[in-house]
Amino acid sequence: MAARPSKTEFNIHVITWNVASALPLMQDVESLFMPQESTSLRDVFKKTDIFVIGLQEAYQSLQEAMVSSVPVVGRDDIMELFASYLAPKGYVRLTFCRILGIVNMVFIRKSLLC
Repeated sequence: MAARPSKTEFNIHVITWNVASALPLMQDVESLFMPQESTSLRDVFKKTDIFVIGLQEAYQSLQEAMVSSVPVVGRDDIMELFASYLAPKGYVRLTFCRILGIVNMVFIRKSLLC
């Protein structure tokens, strides 16, 4: 049995974004993670254990909404875009939920997943 991480405090980075019905581009996603302070982008990933991301007005056709009403069925382009950006940095998707135009995602540092 693997040892549980001894860390009891976590740094959570919360992002919210109104995408205005457009499918975000990778450069848009990258800009969301840029720090507002004088820290570097590398420091954001070094310090952050959990990313909580909420999007509003995320376009989804009625047909897509009918097919993907259960989050584990089908695929979601927005979730895959964020996952493809965060996976190489050591994060995995913990949960994902889409309710029409509202998208909520949580990514956690892979080393903390137990």
